[in-house]
Amino acid sequence: MPARLSVLTALLVLAGCGSLAPLPKNPDAPVPDQFAHAQPHDAAARPSASQDAAGNPVTPAAAQPVAADIGWKEFFVNPALQQLIQIALDNNRDLRLAALNVERTQALYRIQRADRLPSVNGSFGLQRQPSVLTGEQTSNYSIGLGITAFELDFFGRVK
Repeated sequence: MPARLSVLTALLVLAGCGSLAPLPKNPDAPVPDQFAHAQPHDAAARPSASQDAAGNPVTPAAAQPVAADIGWKEFFVNPALQQLIQIALDNNRDLRLAALNVERTQALYRIQRADRLPSVNGSFGLQRQPSVLTGEQTSNYSIGLGITAFELDFFGRVK
């Protein structure tokens, strides 16, 4: 009887672990099948043969190269503007700032990692004084060496 009761209790406990709530379902993103001005990638390489009223060939706007696909020197043809952009790129501090942030983070990591090493303290002392009875100089030397704030971590508890 006690064995049946313990099995029944175990089954009831395990049954309480289950959830009857339905699993959440992520809704589909509202993305259209085709964008309004989209065309296949290889269509940009094929110019259209349509003509305007004067008989001149007309290239649709979609067949023109996209600004993101050409270099900035071809996009901005004004020499003064090109010079200004080149100066701005040469003096761009974002990359320098990112490199300095990496160095700073590495230095902070090394400082934090140094806390895992033992702290060693040393001291040396010398004291000379004349003896009251004989008048001779007596010297007292003291040397101290201490290791503080260190824990041997055999099992990887300290991270």
